[in-house]
Amino acid sequence: RSSSLLKSHIQLGLFISVPLFVLCLSGFLITYKGLWLGALKPSSNIEISYPKSQANNWLSQLQTAQNLWPESQLVAVSKARAKKPKQGEPAAESSYSIQFDSHSDVWLRNADRISINHVEGTIQSALKYSDRPLSARVASFVRPLHDALNMPFGYVVFITGVSLVGSMILMFSALTFYRRIFKKKRS
Repeated sequence: RSSSLLKSHIQLGLFISVPLFVLCLSGFLITYKGLWLGALKPSSNIEISYPKSQANNWLSQLQTAQNLWPESQLVAVSKARAKKPKQGEPAAESSYSIQFDSHSDVWLRNADRISINHVEGTIQSALKYSDRPLSARVASFVRPLHDALNMPFGYVVFITGVSLVGSMILMFSALTFYRRIFKKKRS
C-alpha cells in the first residue's frame, strides 16, 4: 500500500510540475515585469508620421485606424490609463487604444494596437506585434498563458484543474505536517 501511494504521488507530481512551473514563471514575469521589461527594450526613437483624422469624431478616427491596417479586424476600443491630475494641474487629454486582431495565434489576440488622441484626432502610436521589441512580445503572451485570457476552453479547464490539484496537494501536505507535529507531542 505504501509503495502504490508513493507511486501515485510521484505520478501526480510529474503531471502537474511542468504546468505549475509555467504558472509560477508567468506569475513572476507579470508581477515583476519592471525588472525585465526595461532591460530588453531597444533604444530607437524613430519618428513616424501617421494620417490625421477629424477631431472629436469617432467614426472618422476608427476609419483612419482601420485604413492603416486594412487586413486586420477591429476588436476593441479602450481608454488608456491616466494618473489623476494633482490639484491645480490640467487633466491629461483623452487617449484611446484601438486593438486589432491580425494574428491566427490564439494568445496573440488583440496584440496590435493603435493609440489615438480623440480630441485632436491624431494617431500617437501604431504598433503591430511583429514590430514590437522582444520584451513586449514576451509580455503580450505571458498574461494569457497565466490566466487563460482569450485561450480555448480546454486550456482553461486544464489550468484550472492543475491549480486545483496543486492546491489540494498543498492542503493535504499541511494537514499531514500538522498531524505529525501534534501527534508527537501527545505521545
